[in-house]
Amino acid sequence: MGWLRADSTNRFTWLHPEKLPSAVERYKNQTLRIMKVLDDALAASSNSSPSSSHAEDDKWLVGGKCSYADLSFVMYHVVIDLQIGGDGGEESMMKQFKHLWAWNQRLLQRPSVAKVCQMREDLMAKERFVVEPDKMREAADQMLANEAERTA
Repeated sequence: MGWLRADSTNRFTWLHPEKLPSAVERYKNQTLRIMKVLDDALAASSNSSPSSSHAEDDKWLVGGKCSYADLSFVMYHVVIDLQIGGDGGEESMMKQFKHLWAWNQRLLQRPSVAKVCQMREDLMAKERFVVEPDKMREAADQMLANEAERTA
């Protein structure tokens, strides 16, 4: 359950009422450590199908195939650079982890994952949720207020 550390990074980076630099740094380091553990596990994973000419395509966390274990990381990795100070894209912090980066790119190319990511973007746009570090607390509070209004 170590990936939940990334969720703590969210809390202390964006949502906690006080700035706690030591907590942000601690959870950033934990997130990077978990990324390294995942990268090492993916590097060590064996091919599930010896006939495959694309060894990288066969690297999954469990059983040589995409599973819940793999998919559970998708949404954390979608926002990881914002959480730990990278800028995403070409400068993604994940790029320092070769196997993790390749695995994440394969996950994002799966039609079901791409659909969920698009739904997330559409809903965020509908709610006018701005993904900028300076505005995250305000945006989260507004989103919660909108949800409370809808359910009232």
